[in-house]
Amino acid sequence: MGWPNVVGGGEGIFANPKIDIEFYCNENRLLGTRNYLFGMMQNLEFLDLPQSIIDSPHPQINSEQFGIVDYKNYLSDTPKSKIQLHKNLISIVLEGVKVIQDTEQLHIDAAHLVCLKAGRCLMSERLSATNQYSSLLLFFDDAFVANFIQKYNIQFAYKPLEKPYLLLEKDDFINNLVSSLQILLQNPNTSLRICALKIEELLLYWVEKYGAQILNFWVNDRQTDENMVFRHVVERNVFNKLTIEELAFLCNMSASTFKRKFLKVYNTSPNVWFVQQRLAKAAYLLKSGQSRPSDIYLEVGFDTLSGFIQSFKQHYGYTPKRFQNSDN
Repeated sequence: MGWPNVVGGGEGIFANPKIDIEFYCNENRLLGTRNYLFGMMQNLEFLDLPQSIIDSPHPQINSEQFGIVDYKNYLSDTPKSKIQLHKNLISIVLEGVKVIQDTEQLHIDAAHLVCLKAGRCLMSERLSATNQYSSLLLFFDDAFVANFIQKYNIQFAYKPLEKPYLLLEKDDFINNLVSSLQILLQNPNTSLRICALKIEELLLYWVEKYGAQILNFWVNDRQTDENMVFRHVVERNVFNKLTIEELAFLCNMSASTFKRKFLKVYNTSPNVWFVQQRLAKAAYLLKSGQSRPSDIYLEVGFDTLSGFIQSFKQHYGYTPKRFQNSDN
């Protein structure tokens, strides 16, 4: 199936919307609107998303790389505000209408959703007499996308997209996904892992429906592409016990450059990250089967059984055997 159609603005079926939420996307390439928007932004309050709603009562789950929020606004009109999106956003409209404005005006009703890149925009909410607006918000950073592409080994030609938004029609799959996410958000025991998988499920569905080139919307610069190559080398060798020097060689860089790059991409040191990944796999193997610690320590990248037991206990607070027999 080809690329989704972008729905244009105007009145038509979107006349007299119940609720308007206006986004004015401030992109450098949109020269015709940039100066106008910059002037308006000087006198407005600044809101960070998703940070500003993390402590809100909206049902949600958040991690460093992604977040999901079941957003509802039944309170009052809000003034136009400066918005800084620190993560990419997929906003699935459930009730009401959004209006996005950059070089053209787009009206988005509950039959559609919109994808916005991390960056700045102006937003206001105007509620109707019934005071109802709701949407499901999916936030994720560029690292989440890079991990997704690497995890599923998705191949596509890099071709940057010009528009700062992507407008898609909802379908039965999206509606079912929304329902399942809302159920998960109501359960306090829902894990971050299953929510991450739900976002991956959505991206995989779009890759199947529209083709892998849709990922160009999020893969938008050379640096991101370089990070993907770096991650590919690192994550394909988690359990291979390569030295820092050997990994650096595979990445065509010095050991010191590799360490700096690793810290920038993963926000921790190589030693800490590799131990965490190996212990996570060990915990999974211990809980999912009858494997003994002596059966798996080499598989997960440790040189000695004693070293594995010591690292495992330091990280989880239990020896591998006690962890396997516990309810954790």
